Amino acid sequence: MKIHAQKNYTIEDIAKVAFSGEKISIQNYHEVTACRKYLNSVLQDPKAIHYGINTGFGALSQKVIAAKDLKQLQMNLVRSHCTGVGEPLSIPVTRAALFLRLICLLRGHSGVRKEVIELMVNFLNHGITPYVPARGSVGASGDLAPLAHIALTLIGEGKVFFKNSLVDTSSVLKKLGLKVVQEPKTSNPSGKFENVMFNNPNPEVIQSFETSLNYAKKINADIILNTDPDADRIGIMVKHNNEYLPINFYRDWE
Repeated sequence: MKIHAQKNYTIEDIAKVAFSGEKISIQNYHEVTACRKYLNSVLQDPKAIHYGINTGFGALSQKVIAAKDLKQLQMNLVRSHCTGVGEPLSIPVTRAALFLRLICLLRGHSGVRKEVIELMVNFLNHGITPYVPARGSVGASGDLAPLAHIALTLIGEGKVFFKNSLVDTSSVLKKLGLKVVQEPKTSNPSGKFENVMFNNPNPEVIQSFETSLNYAKKINADIILNTDPDADRIGIMVKHNNEYLPINFYRDWE
């Protein structure tokens, strides 16, 4: 099936890819490359601020991220939103979600590189299906957690279903000679679990972070919990090499 940005796709088209494993190919990347070119051009201005690209997220939207940390910021965003739990979505449902996201990205409104879409095509054509837990959300956005689990496999992490087995994504990509969309930096937070600060010592706020704190302790990370009493979210940051990077946000705790 030839895929291009201007076409409207039907349920039958989606079913062919999701259930029947029909191979797809991209007709062209005109819209994708044009949008990416525009994004690169506006980022040439070191004083320009673009939300989610060179800033923090949510309550930390006013925090400008240094150019040297932008790659790690995006990696942290994907990893932090992988909060799904429970049994995985079925392979056809996940393939449908991957295909639909591919179509959206191909329309050229997101600024992604064409390499991202090319890898998604390879996932579908080679029968590589991300492991996506069926339950979980991030705030009010119901699709963020599932899509984060899909994105996680595109950076070579997490697990995928391949030839009737659940395996590490990295091993499949290596076997097929496929490159991840972004080479991850080595993540090795140093120090002990000792730096915890609260702007708001509300016991309910502290209790709401119990799960996150226990996990952080297991990975031996330094965590800073920055709760602004005037904000509707609570920011969690990881300290790494004396830099503070956001890893998650939680909705209003009241």
